[in-house]
Amino acid sequence: MVTIKQVFVQADYRYILKNINLSISQGELIGIMGPNGAGKTTLLKVIMGLVKPSEGKIEWQWSSGKEPGILSRHIGAVLDESFLYNDLTVLENLDFYADLYQITNKVQRVNKLLYQFQMTHRKHDRVSSLSKGLKKRVALMRGMLHQPVLWLLDEPFDGLDQLSVRLLAKHMRDHIYSGGTVIFISHIMSYVSDLATRVLLLENGELKADCAIPAEWERFTALYGKVNGEPGTMRRGISACHTSK
Repeated sequence: MVTIKQVFVQADYRYILKNINLSISQGELIGIMGPNGAGKTTLLKVIMGLVKPSEGKIEWQWSSGKEPGILSRHIGAVLDESFLYNDLTVLENLDFYADLYQITNKVQRVNKLLYQFQMTHRKHDRVSSLSKGLKKRVALMRGMLHQPVLWLLDEPFDGLDQLSVRLLAKHMRDHIYSGGTVIFISHIMSYVSDLATRVLLLENGELKADCAIPAEWERFTALYGKVNGEPGTMRRGISACHTSK
């Protein structure tokens, strides 16, 4: 689906990503973990074509990368910026993006998402009046409107109440079961261990580990603890998981 080969990203005379090699396949649910500033969000932006590598290349099965419109039809991203209009209602925001994506069955698609995210009763509320968790639900609906095959989610559980967490987790699993792929960043290990089939560890722009879940989870946690200054054995972690070294 997506292949990243020897990718470096440089900004302000420093490397944000260093020699990233990664292959992403259909049906995977991949968690990304690492300290602040490790390059996690930048990696998502590279995958969605928003950030161009300084060196190396990225290949998508749908596009050469020279046609942003094609990429955007296949990728749904919810990053730190919600891209919602606070002065518009929930419904007006979704209608706007549905028109932008040229969705033919707009009414049915919007109503289905409102129902799935239990937001039908709030559809006429202005986004500015919503809690952080409800705004996140609207942002997620916005990212899923055009039914993209690849979801890229940056800290999607941050600020969500338990109901919203359960709803999102269900949508992520359902998307995988229907043949889609999800990549999400999280700093909460329980969400990664419960949801992901694979976990990546980034540190200082480098891919330190690429581990299968659940088979290599214990090894991953040892390495993750070492990276975060907690007790753990880095050598054991690397020996069990694929790395870029």
